[in-house]
Amino acid sequence: MDHNHPTTPDTFAQEYQVKRLAETERKHLEDIVKLDPPNEGLMHLVNSEFNKAYTLTEIRRLKHQLKSGRARGDVDD
Repeated sequence: MDHNHPTTPDTFAQEYQVKRLAETERKHLEDIVKLDPPNEGLMHLVNSEFNKAYTLTEIRRLKHQLKSGRARGDVDD
């Protein structure tokens, strides 16, 4: 398939569907966020443990969503 943009594993990792957290992943993070970890540490945890490619900005947004108890806390909600 031809694309009009570069397609590499890194660019694919930035796609929304790849970043979406499963319900079990969200539940796990809700407990961690209650401890108010530093954003960079949380980013490294999410990226390594869940094999995601979240940016620091997305982690801040996710952390806020989890703290506020939103029903869904996907990156682009």
